[in-house]
Amino acid sequence: MPKSLYQRRNTLRHVGYDYTTAGAYFVTIRTHHGQLLFGEVVDQTMVLNPLGQLADNQWNALAERHPTIKIDGYVTMPNHVHGLLWLKADPEQKRSIAPTQPRQFGAGLAGSLSILINAYKGAVTQKAKKLGLFPIPPLWQNNFWDRIVRVEQELEMIRGYILSNPARWQDDQLHPHAPPNQFNRMGPAS
Repeated sequence: MPKSLYQRRNTLRHVGYDYTTAGAYFVTIRTHHGQLLFGEVVDQTMVLNPLGQLADNQWNALAERHPTIKIDGYVTMPNHVHGLLWLKADPEQKRSIAPTQPRQFGAGLAGSLSILINAYKGAVTQKAKKLGLFPIPPLWQNNFWDRIVRVEQELEMIRGYILSNPARWQDDQLHPHAPPNQFNRMGPAS
């Protein structure tokens, strides 16, 4: 296979954007290799298995553990989670406008979207292992997709997309039988 199929992208984030900025973010987190781990869609309704219930519960718990987050719409699907969340301004966090040193790629920034999503993924993985729900790691693909939501109309469209996702499962780009697309091509090196 051509090397390009195995190259890892350095980032899926918007270059130059501060992902600690207060606002709405639409994220999609996929299971490793798109495995159908969280349940199944039956009659256009998502039926969660115990691992899916754990993933669902941990999404809600994210806001309890991190007071700078507000959970909006979300859905746990057989092989991915779609979530709309808000980062709220943290009045206690004092960050200089211009950092004294440039950040290195991969260096986390407290309160950033990446740190929060990784906290979610870690909590699900840890609890799943402890409960014996998923004994063979990895559970998640290494990265996640995000969209910075900038206008109210887009926010409403995303809420509708999330709500209707189980009804559209057969046509979903992350369905296991979907033709190759930008969302389902990520393989072992993702």
